[in-house]
Amino acid sequence: MERKPKETNSLEENLRLRLVLAALVIVLFAWCAYAGDTVVTFNASGTFADGATLSGTLTLDTTTGEPMVENLVVSSPDSNTYTVPNGVVITSTYQLIFVSPAGLPFTPVLQVTVPASTLVGYSGGTLCSTTTTCGAGASISAVRAGSGPPYTFDNLTSGSLTPAGAGSPTATAPALSPWALGGLALLLAASAAMLLRRAQQA
Repeated sequence: MERKPKETNSLEENLRLRLVLAALVIVLFAWCAYAGDTVVTFNASGTFADGATLSGTLTLDTTTGEPMVENLVVSSPDSNTYTVPNGVVITSTYQLIFVSPAGLPFTPVLQVTVPASTLVGYSGGTLCSTTTTCGAGASISAVRAGSGPPYTFDNLTSGSLTPAGAGSPTATAPALSPWALGGLALLLAASAAMLLRRAQQA
């Protein structure tokens, strides 16, 4: 059986070393970026002016203040399920989250307006509606339809977001302590050194 030249083996080992190191670095950075984020699922409830009701869930990363998963349901006569986030309007007094149905064009859109200056650390509460205003010029929660402008609006008369599971976060990404990060760094260094020695001995 023909053996590969030593030089070829060395090149293969170096390539494996680089691939392993790249994978380890990617895993480390991904973990550090995610570590410590608190993800909270909120139960939505409310009533619109035409009698439709709001239900379902809205999941937020309350560490970054970003909506993650929506499964909001508006009953008849509006009848739609809204699952696709289309952005957030951030102001000093409210956050306006746009959500569209999956597989449909931009309209109809569900506007979920939260009376808070940020969604970071958000713990739930009433939504902006015809009975709960959020300051001058604030858009209230509503179902927006039509190809507009102008659009047609079915405004929310009352509503709220309540944390699921008795107010506790449904999931918290485990944060790495400085000791754990140091240990992981040493493990990466030791693995790299071992692979480097094998590449040099090949």
